[in-house]
Amino acid sequence: DGKQGMQIYLKGRNAFSQLASTLQQSISCLRFLSDSRAFLAGTQSSQVLKYDAATGHEVFRITSSEFPYEVVRCVLTADDGQTLISHGTDRTLRTVNLVTGYERRFGPELEGWVHAMALSPANDRILAIAGGTRGGIGRLELLDRQTGQRLARLHGHTAAVRSVSFLPNGKQLVTGSDDGSIRLWSTPHVD
Repeated sequence: DGKQGMQIYLKGRNAFSQLASTLQQSISCLRFLSDSRAFLAGTQSSQVLKYDAATGHEVFRITSSEFPYEVVRCVLTADDGQTLISHGTDRTLRTVNLVTGYERRFGPELEGWVHAMALSPANDRILAIAGGTRGGIGRLELLDRQTGQRLARLHGHTAAVRSVSFLPNGKQLVTGSDDGSIRLWSTPHVD
């Protein structure tokens, strides 16, 4: 067909090649921690694994006791890497304190699928949740991470929203959708 493929070469590739062969489970999401020394992997078997980025060795794993059949669809960290935020196929958001192990559900039960999450870099409180409904309509919601309160529902995409990212100042975010559009949104102010 004349299309050229893209190849990506990683520094320390052998560590990652070894890692890929030892996981033996489906990975549904990945996220580097803010210090870039480690990354998180959400799995199809309801686990979140933390790996050392330099060696590829597993540092720890968290298995949800409440929903053992849940697929972890999205993960990210807050509070300088001390808090894990996850979303799974049970349609709930969950935080885990990585120091104490304390786990809690927060926010409303979300309808449809969640494909991406992002946390505002400005204040660590506004959580953007991107996804789609079972009918294929795009969904973008903003929640207060501390209270779980819905701050806004943003409408405009006509198909599932697959990616979301805040601008560094936290005042706007950008989304990409299956409808072929990229949209820029303003975010509400949260004290």
